[in-house]
Amino acid sequence: MENAPERSTTWSDRIVRFLERKTALLTKYAPTSVAGIVRVVKMVFEWAVDQDWLTKNPLKKIPNSSFINRENDRIVSMVEGATCTTI
Repeated sequence: MENAPERSTTWSDRIVRFLERKTALLTKYAPTSVAGIVRVVKMVFEWAVDQDWLTKNPLKKIPNSSFINRENDRIVSMVEGATCTTI
């Protein structure tokens, strides 16, 4: 592909791109879904470190995201609370 943009190969550039993708995902998906994606990617890097394929996890300091969705916070009524089932 002759017109393809040049891709950066340094870890810091890749982390910046990962954070950009994370931000883009947050515009489309729920924060809990994005947090799950980030958590899995970080686990893959941790596994690579355990296998001695990498010397360190480049995403170690990247936060997963919040599992708290303040927009949906509300007081649950006694009726709703009584009908909730737990696993």
